[in-house]
Amino acid sequence: MEKNKRQMEQMDRDALSRMILSFLRERGAWAFRVHGSPLLNEGIPDILACYRGKFLALEVNRTDRRLSKLRKIELVRLFRAGGVSAVVYSVADVQRLLDKIAEHCSS
Repeated sequence: MEKNKRQMEQMDRDALSRMILSFLRERGAWAFRVHGSPLLNEGIPDILACYRGKFLALEVNRTDRRLSKLRKIELVRLFRAGGVSAVVYSVADVQRLLDKIAEHCSS
């Protein structure tokens, strides 16, 4: 039963990631979904993108899930390096983020 619940949550997360990627691309961003692999560093955010010259690192999460310590560390490291890093729970979260970036770029 627990395995089925995790599979359903992953499918929901995958669907949300696809919707976010589509939205990013519609807004003119270059976007890439990172698929886990033993060859990658652990903690890399789910979606990497570039929008209006800003590097974005987005961790797609569910509201009932805690972020791992390693993921938090990677998001902070990306932010300190000058990128925009965020945990997003919906397409609306990404829209607000892109709107802020666009507002900042136009001022």
